[in-house]
Amino acid sequence: MSNRILIIDDNYEIVDVISIVLQKKGFVCEAVYNGESAKEKFNSFKPDIIILDYRLPDIDGYTLIKHFKKEGFDAKYILVVTGYSTDEYVEKCYSEGISAFIKKPFSIYEILGVVNNLIAIKKTSERVFDEVAKRKSLELKFEKLISFSVFGVLLTDHNLNIHMWNKGAERIFGYSESEIIGLPLEKVLKFDIKDNFFSVQDQKDKFFETYGVTRSGEKVFLEINFSIEVFEEDSMLAIFIKDISQRKSLEILEKENEKQKEEVKSLEMFHATMITLNHKLKQPLYSLISNVELVKKISNHTQEQSKFLTRISDSTKLIANIIDQMGELKDIKFTHYAGRYKMLDIDNQEK
Repeated sequence: MSNRILIIDDNYEIVDVISIVLQKKGFVCEAVYNGESAKEKFNSFKPDIIILDYRLPDIDGYTLIKHFKKEGFDAKYILVVTGYSTDEYVEKCYSEGISAFIKKPFSIYEILGVVNNLIAIKKTSERVFDEVAKRKSLELKFEKLISFSVFGVLLTDHNLNIHMWNKGAERIFGYSESEIIGLPLEKVLKFDIKDNFFSVQDQKDKFFETYGVTRSGEKVFLEINFSIEVFEEDSMLAIFIKDISQRKSLEILEKENEKQKEEVKSLEMFHATMITLNHKLKQPLYSLISNVELVKKISNHTQEQSKFLTRISDSTKLIANIIDQMGELKDIKFTHYAGRYKMLDIDNQEK
């Protein structure tokens, strides 16, 4: 869109020359020749730049500058020209914030140069203003979003002192915003950050498990993610926190459950082993004992042979007795064998 220039001067020739040159350069020009007309045209035309003659038939330029400022116009986009100036006039105009004061007679290219500079300044200012406005809007949306987030969100400065604290963080740690602002991060979070503040950028979008400490001193398991955010031209560490204590508790319970399952499985295996021993070994053992006793009664043996048969009978009975004792175990106790092996303690069981 073409830039609009309002020319205010009671000299028709000067107005025509300025208008012709500026229009050739692509500007849209409107001209008025007194102060009252300038006020009316200002409201309808809405100029980007004003070229103002200081001495008009009805109103002086200084009064018009103040009027335009009152209407919201930025005085730095006003160029004042006059053939009758004193230091007092110049000082008064500059005190209101105008960008240039040119004395007549002037070169049209001098006017054109100032106008081009003012347009460039205006465009740059508008871009900066738009960027600042967008940034402010994003910051407000971000702050509103994190204020009501179910996750904990906090910001710290370069010294890792807490700068912002949302409701989610309050629910996790128990500290209110007024209690925690300004305190060091290590008050609630227990994890290491490298000396270089900006090194966390390398860890952006990564999640870490750590733990924190609540207001009551309880340990809480956390999952955190952090990045660098810029607020009001200051870089801050943004930390997003999720309470995973419940998940961790479930994981611990699952591990304990698995351990108990393994123990039950071992007991079942032990019980099955005892039944197997009792069923598969005791019957042959008792049969062996009976046969040995029978051999001892119906045959004539030497003394050495009788001793041998007795040892066989006693050893067999001992094995059978051990199997009986193992089958009757009420509490599994262990004793050491050869100083480094564990075996079942069947001799010290409660009767």
